[in-house]
Amino acid sequence: MANAERGEVKITLDKERTLKFTLNSLVYAEDNGVEIANMGKAKVKLKDLRTLLFAGLMHEDADLTPEKVGEMIDVSAMQPISEALNKAFAVGK
Repeated sequence: MANAERGEVKITLDKERTLKFTLNSLVYAEDNGVEIANMGKAKVKLKDLRTLLFAGLMHEDADLTPEKVGEMIDVSAMQPISEALNKAFAVGK
């Protein structure tokens, strides 16, 4: 079960999954070009979106890769995914 107070958000991709951002996952995202400080201030590039999703899901499955996450997403899922990421990053606001 997702814990909304901790920034955990349910998302449906290949199955129901839980986005969870920890310090390690955010460092991974930054190390891979995502500017965490600018989240919500600028449009997110598709590569950054995939990196953020992977970073938020890496706690669930050690076999998951950014490419596997990218394969789970089609164009019709972009809006719900963006909403889930915004929800995950809105904790404490």
